[in-house]
Amino acid sequence: MIGRLCSGGRNERIAFSILGCVTVISLLPFVGIMLYLLSCGWRPLGERCVSPILIGIESHLLMSLLATVYVMVGSLLIAVLLGIGVGIYLSEYACNNLLGKRGATVLNNLANIPPVLYGLFGWAVLAKGNKGTSWSVILLTLAVWMLPNMASVTLRALNEIPPAFRRESQALGATRWQTSLYAVLRFAKGRIISDFFKASARLIGETAPLLVLIGVEPWGDLSGSTPLAYRVYVLLVGHMRRNQTIPYGAALLLLVVALCLQLIGLLIEPAQQEDIDYLGN
Repeated sequence: MIGRLCSGGRNERIAFSILGCVTVISLLPFVGIMLYLLSCGWRPLGERCVSPILIGIESHLLMSLLATVYVMVGSLLIAVLLGIGVGIYLSEYACNNLLGKRGATVLNNLANIPPVLYGLFGWAVLAKGNKGTSWSVILLTLAVWMLPNMASVTLRALNEIPPAFRRESQALGATRWQTSLYAVLRFAKGRIISDFFKASARLIGETAPLLVLIGVEPWGDLSGSTPLAYRVYVLLVGHMRRNQTIPYGAALLLLVVALCLQLIGLLIEPAQQEDIDYLGN
């Protein structure tokens, strides 16, 4: 019996060691990419973003960052407002019919569609096949792409709230709408905000193929406000075709912004879980 216990403990240590090695090996490429971009990009980033700000001249890299924030915030605000409405309806009002039962599956399928197809939708339907489209078409295309994701996130966050919490709120005299808006959504907002930042990190990296598909010819010279992802894409193409400088500074700035957004989302998530555990108790 003792021999079996010793053998089981040894096998468990071996299994944990193998899993630890696999985890380290999986993280090595990501760490290597970060260190490589940091070593190659900190000097160009300082020369093209920080130095122009200090001496008071225009920085194209800073303008690209502002354009990225504009595209990200504008499209996600549209997607979040509509997504919260869809999530509340499916969770609170259509939970007992076929639409509510199949809604989560449909939203997940729509959220997993490649963004290239949404780019084609924006180019064909919103821009009507024209190149050099407006900012409004770009924002609407990205909002349509992110809408199923934000609706699915809202639906999952609302479903995590215990049903007893809704019954107690309505027993105190609150209507279903008041319960949904002021009680249920209040405790689910942490998860929604957390996933908002995670979706923002994904969106800024996926902007380039969408913008190329819906037409961005006026930005080809990179002299105006262009999103960071598109700037990195164009400069990389220029490097391969005309041996231009590799955009290490823009790539590093894009990586830092995406990681910061992911970190904010991860920091908000534990507080949301504590609220849910409190309701469950």
